[in-house]
Amino acid sequence: MVLSMDACQNLSHPFVSRDGRLTSSSEDAELGQIDTRLIQTAVIGGRDSDQPVILPEQPHNLDEFIRQFGSDDFWCGTLLGGCGEPLRPKRYVTRVCHFAHEADPARGECHRTSHSADGADHLFVKTHVTRWLAGQGYAAQGELRSFGHCHGDAVDFRLRRTRTHLRFELHSEDYRSWRKAADSLGAKEGHIEWVLGRDDALARDMMARRGYALLVRCETEGNDRRVFIGTATDGKKTPWVPLEHCRMTESGLVTPALEELRAEGVIRDDGIGREPFPGSVVLPRGQVVFAVDTEAAPLASSPLAMPGRRLIPGFVKPAGSRIVRAHLSLPDTVPPPTDQYAYQLAGSVRLLVTDVVEGGGSSWAVRADALVRLNGLEVERTGLWRPSVALDEKYVPAARASSACERTPLSDSAPGAEDRTGEGGRRAHEGTGGGRGEGCHDHVERCGREARQGVHDLPNPGRQELLVEVDRPRVPDHPLLSVLVVTHLGRPLWYLGQVLSRLGAAEPASEFALQQ
Repeated sequence: MVLSMDACQNLSHPFVSRDGRLTSSSEDAELGQIDTRLIQTAVIGGRDSDQPVILPEQPHNLDEFIRQFGSDDFWCGTLLGGCGEPLRPKRYVTRVCHFAHEADPARGECHRTSHSADGADHLFVKTHVTRWLAGQGYAAQGELRSFGHCHGDAVDFRLRRTRTHLRFELHSEDYRSWRKAADSLGAKEGHIEWVLGRDDALARDMMARRGYALLVRCETEGNDRRVFIGTATDGKKTPWVPLEHCRMTESGLVTPALEELRAEGVIRDDGIGREPFPGSVVLPRGQVVFAVDTEAAPLASSPLAMPGRRLIPGFVKPAGSRIVRAHLSLPDTVPPPTDQYAYQLAGSVRLLVTDVVEGGGSSWAVRADALVRLNGLEVERTGLWRPSVALDEKYVPAARASSACERTPLSDSAPGAEDRTGEGGRRAHEGTGGGRGEGCHDHVERCGREARQGVHDLPNPGRQELLVEVDRPRVPDHPLLSVLVVTHLGRPLWYLGQVLSRLGAAEPASEFALQQ
């Protein structure tokens, strides 16, 4: 008789039979029932038991396992999706130890699909959470729920004292089924606390509604699976702690990380019934430009508002698109943009979109983490408009008789310079304007030379002060010199209306009226 190497190996490594004797795996071969599946979990106490055990993989650990549990009370449990038949622990030295079905020709086929340690996590969760709740004064028994994946897709605990439904959802439903279940359970139980088995779409929805999501996982420790709870938040690493480090309160399951988040005020505790924070879609980085809209009214409230961020009205220009009026969501820690500059959005740039409200559609805004201030040439290229920051000096076109150029503000005006600038500017205007009646446009640089300070050194508020001083005191029925100052394109200054308002003059209704 000639034996193969595999057969020799099996003969040299015994396993434990149901009568406690050590036999070789050749007995399986004789009956034609060799079990090649490595079953690591079983239940003890009967075919329908909910008490799981994990078979150690190493032979020295298996010996201790047999001394603790015996050798004849392991079952391919029905709550594991198994056939309910007995299992035997098989002992190997060079291979992983595992359970195997009894070698019985009359045994039917087992359709169990999960044989690894995590295949019994629903039973371990049920056992450990029941014990954990009892230690805090809650008498609750876990109930297994199936969504079609396995016998334990979820484990439910009803805490009648606080009208709380605690659900550990190990295998997620589809989103529509989950929302339907959430609404139904919420109406019946009052408060639902969800602990999810995966950081997936349902967890993302939970984070959008509450600012966080609770997760669960199990890790093997000896013959057991220890339960850990994670606190997931958007954009941060999830901290995990053992279940016994958590508390069950009237408001739900509380982890140490959740207590810190509540202290920071960045979460919402009123359940999943709230409308979620807006979803987001990634936009190309470095291709969206923003400028503040000074005429827009501030928002009293908005579904786009989020903790730690503010909404700023303005004009948004994505690359290859037209300019649109929208709101920009910025962190509170970022200095607010001003109307003196245009900005490129930086960091994580996203399009925020809310759920559709019946009869009202959805809202949207652009989200960014930082702003990069654009120089004059870059602002010109955006097509937004020409704010007080215009072309840098090296990009300024040649001076024309009918235009006045502005430069990027470099520093604030020196003390006392405003009066000198206004006085010199008035002299330059009057000399150029031909007694205030010829309608000639002035070159703003001449004003600066007369005032012994370059106008290009003045920030936007300083330039406005200069033009106001030029026309003070105002002479009735005389044209205003400040309207003679135009941009390099021959257009009126964008802040001319503010200057005229301070002088008590009405802003012309059209450019033709301004020229007149």
